[in-house]
Amino acid sequence: MISVIIYAFGTALSFLNPWLGIASYVIVAGMWFIPDSRIENKIKHEEGEG
Repeated sequence: MISVIIYAFGTALSFLNPWLGIASYVIVAGMWFIPDSRIENKIKHEEGEG
């Protein structure tokens, strides 16, 4: 949900300064490289059951 909000702000900021819009898209792309702890915990939990 945070990604959608940042994308919306990035679109609006692009009208003021295109570099601000580009920066917001780069921030969202960078966020996807950070592992989600909920997914990590689920994977560890499933490996323990197997």
